[in-house]
Amino acid sequence: MGNKLTQIDVDAFLSTRSLRQLSPYVGLKTPLLIECSSSPAGSDQVCGFQGHVVPEKVRYGIWRCPVCLSGQPSRLASRHEGAFKEMQRFGFTPREGIKYPGANEPWTSTCQKCGKETAPALSNLRLNQGGCGHCARNAPLTDIEVNKRISHLGLSLDGPFATARTLAWYRCHTCMKRQKRRYDDVRKSFGCTYCNSKTMTQAELKELGRLRRLIIVGTLVSTTKPVEAICVGPVCKREREEESLRRKKLGLKTLSPKTINVIPHYLRKQGGCSHCAGGGLDYTKATILYLARHSSKNGYKVGITNVDANPPRQVTLGRFGFDYIQTWWFPNGWGARKAESKVKNWLFKELKLEHSHSKAEMSGWSETFTCTVRIAAVKSKITVLHKSLGGLPESDEGVAARTSSVKKCEELIRKYLIGERVAALAQWSGWPAAKVRTTLKIEGIYSPGRDRRVAR
Repeated sequence: MGNKLTQIDVDAFLSTRSLRQLSPYVGLKTPLLIECSSSPAGSDQVCGFQGHVVPEKVRYGIWRCPVCLSGQPSRLASRHEGAFKEMQRFGFTPREGIKYPGANEPWTSTCQKCGKETAPALSNLRLNQGGCGHCARNAPLTDIEVNKRISHLGLSLDGPFATARTLAWYRCHTCMKRQKRRYDDVRKSFGCTYCNSKTMTQAELKELGRLRRLIIVGTLVSTTKPVEAICVGPVCKREREEESLRRKKLGLKTLSPKTINVIPHYLRKQGGCSHCAGGGLDYTKATILYLARHSSKNGYKVGITNVDANPPRQVTLGRFGFDYIQTWWFPNGWGARKAESKVKNWLFKELKLEHSHSKAEMSGWSETFTCTVRIAAVKSKITVLHKSLGGLPESDEGVAARTSSVKKCEELIRKYLIGERVAALAQWSGWPAAKVRTTLKIEGIYSPGRDRRVAR
């Protein structure tokens, strides 16, 4: 015989030992309720011993009936009538044909209160413990009960159900998609994870990638795990064409396009390639590294931004009470990023300074710090990095353009507060309407319904 036995094999080796199976066979190492039907030596009475036994021990002769080995009739048979009456007094009627298994063993019975089948132990009932699990609302869930409890979520079972903590298949009545989840998680949720935008399919991910100018080449594992993609935006496309032309002139083989890692969850509202996206830092443009001070707290902030950013970073920081102390100009974003990284390592890892503002106070991650050293030392450190990483002095025209942009943004906010519409502000400033709305949202004064009411 192999390790995996069928019901026929189990019946065969049980019958050779005069044993009868009373519970379903699950596996060789799963206890099985059996009854001994042999007659002890010197007696015409059937043994009748019942108990839970591991089939593997019976198969290899490790277990023998303890009553038959002792040569005495089973004492449980003589106690059956008294135990039966005692169970009835506790409100349970043992199932016909199942003999008394012992005080500590589960005895399959019918609850006299709810009429459902359960298996309490007589010893627990004597101690006022256990009882009917159905009446205590702790009974195993059935498929019908599960569907009844989750019907308000728009879900139903789409496969076998085992326990509340075991994965099972559910189907949404709205999008008709299947999802594998635990019942404990389903009953605490708001329903379908697809309809609530917490899950997506591979096809949905590819469609989102197309909107973000990405070709998804990886396989979706989770909405929070990175997936490989190829950017087809203007910047990356131009770089690939230039690199391909250069290698062709040199007689070299054209390389396959480079892939980037994207988080599927972020693609719903933002995300994508940082070089080709409309927002974020553009590494190909002139960038400044700034040091700002808070107006009331003993807090400072270091960061980088493009010179022509709309809205200007100075206006964004002004909302949180920060104002520029000094700026350092870089011809591109890579040098500024390296300088910022070295400054942060020096401040937080070497000097071990603490943050002056939390993430919640700054609406996201921010490089703020409480300065316990002279601020002149911080300026000196940044100046040294500025020179070593290719930074240049900012021209007077650049300073004037940046100052003009700040004033223009302040005037735009003032015009909106006195009743100007977004379309009129976009025409006055020359900025796209989306940039105007972003500036107003950052200031916390944008009202989407105002333009609609005026339009009516």
